[in-house]
Amino acid sequence: MVRYMPYIIVALFIDGLKALVYWVCFALGAGVAAIPLVGQIVGTVTIPLGIALGMALSICLSITLGAGFLLLLSFNGLFYLRYALGGGFSGVLPILDILPGWTAMTILCILRKTKEEGELEGTASTAFTLAISPKTNVGAVYRGIKDIERRNMTETAQVNSRQKLKEELEHIDQLPEYASNTEKSIQQRPTYAV
Repeated sequence: MVRYMPYIIVALFIDGLKALVYWVCFALGAGVAAIPLVGQIVGTVTIPLGIALGMALSICLSITLGAGFLLLLSFNGLFYLRYALGGGFSGVLPILDILPGWTAMTILCILRKTKEEGELEGTASTAFTLAISPKTNVGAVYRGIKDIERRNMTETAQVNSRQKLKEELEHIDQLPEYASNTEKSIQQRPTYAV
């Protein structure tokens, strides 16, 4: 999951930039309305204009940066149309534009990819995590089973080392017989006079 962090950071950047532009445009419209005397007259136009401009710029950012981001996701195998449509529509619709749709879409795509790769198995991974937790009873049972397995492996290794030592000792015991047989065969060879 850590290897997908750059995608989440890019999605957060897109959502953050959209929100920043939206709120800056709104603040400019409201700031003009705060000017004494003139602001009361112009404020009725600038506040809605600031909101509309903020939404328009936010939608433009969502379309351009979002399209590039979707292309990046598709090149890296993280593009899932079901989630991309949700992220794309939330970035283009005026009311939902403020929500972090690109980040939510990215997280959903990453979760789907990790599930397909077998890194995440939903409730099975949660159950396993709880099982090996040292603070639970199930975790204590798991640790006990692992300790028994380690002891069995140690005992098996000891038995194997004893058998290997016995075989080596038998081999050493056979060496004198081999040496005497070799001496006899050398003595039995005919010698030729030159």
